[in-house]
Amino acid sequence: MTVLGILLFYFLAAELYVYGFSRNGSLTDYDYILLLGANGDLTSTVTRDRASNAAKAKSRWPHAQLILSGDERRGEVAVYKILLAKEGHTDFLEEGESKNTWDNMQNSRPLMAQTDPRVLIVTSEYHQPRALAMARSLGMKAEAFGEDPRRYKKALLFFIKERFSNLKYFPQMLFHKIF
Repeated sequence: MTVLGILLFYFLAAELYVYGFSRNGSLTDYDYILLLGANGDLTSTVTRDRASNAAKAKSRWPHAQLILSGDERRGEVAVYKILLAKEGHTDFLEEGESKNTWDNMQNSRPLMAQTDPRVLIVTSEYHQPRALAMARSLGMKAEAFGEDPRRYKKALLFFIKERFSNLKYFPQMLFHKIF
């Protein structure tokens, strides 16, 4: 098998793994709403859209505990707190050490009291497949929530970044799913 063949196989395996674990299932109620960081400030459309989707989710499932997860050194959690307060939501748990989606999942899990929590992950549509695959690889009962109400200027860049991230995190997701 050539190097190109091996790379193609790896790429397809990563994409199929993420696709296989990224379909929404049958959960209708949630213990937690996990809002993933967006690497943006108050002017970021992605950040504002994710916060808006989190507010919608919290209104729909008011008993679910909201968890804000992101890199607080970049102010991700602080920005979410400001945007959610404008929507009337001020009760949440905070996780501010995450630098990426894998960290979001691992660092937020200890904040969840239940052994088998039902988690609604709020993130952008383009990001949902990988986020769900990661959460489920770590044993969470998870669904995705959120829609992108506009086409982002960097949509192509986001698409490409997701493909590379699938490749990067595929071994970790597979390892945690198996062991």
